[in-house]
Amino acid sequence: MLDGIVTVIQLKLGYTFIEPHLVLIALNMHGASRKKTQKGKARLNTTQRKLAFLGDSLLRVVTAESKLWSLPNSYTLHSQVLNSNRNLALVGQKIVEELPHLEERTSVASLAGLAEALIGAVWMDCRDMLLVKGTIDKLLALWKPN
Repeated sequence: MLDGIVTVIQLKLGYTFIEPHLVLIALNMHGASRKKTQKGKARLNTTQRKLAFLGDSLLRVVTAESKLWSLPNSYTLHSQVLNSNRNLALVGQKIVEELPHLEERTSVASLAGLAEALIGAVWMDCRDMLLVKGTIDKLLALWKPN
């Protein structure tokens, strides 16, 4: 089952992990107990939060670079997604839509954090900014504005 999940995620990201356990950490499926908020919603655990923080930082670097080098189409798309957790959550929703056991992730913060954590996981796996940019572009292709 877990191999199938990793395969689906890798196809959506356009990236094959050297260390597939990073996908499970990003998805918060690596065996750690899921913490819940007072309202009973799933919350990112510490390790997943670190990957999400890293992914958020990488999104900001890619956006800043696009702005610096005046790539208007790329910058506009990156900034639209980056500046809105709601838009990033739509990306997260597209990632988990074929994974029914992850459907409890319905909050904007949880879905946005998932997308960011997967970007962070790619970086931790390869440490190659070009591959991370390719992954971000693949994720942005999943995003469709309303």
